[in-house]
Amino acid sequence: MDLPQVIQPPAECYSEIAVEVGKAKLRITGAPDPQTLQLVLQQLLR
Repeated sequence: MDLPQVIQPPAECYSEIAVEVGKAKLRITGAPDPQTLQLVLQQLLR
């Protein structure tokens, strides 16, 4: 029996998040840990 092939995205996907709030500027590239990103954004947006 033939099994379907799993297609995986390229390992080198580029991602960037940029946030500006007042004088604060935050730029995150790559694949940030979701929990860390949530904590950083919560603190920045208080």
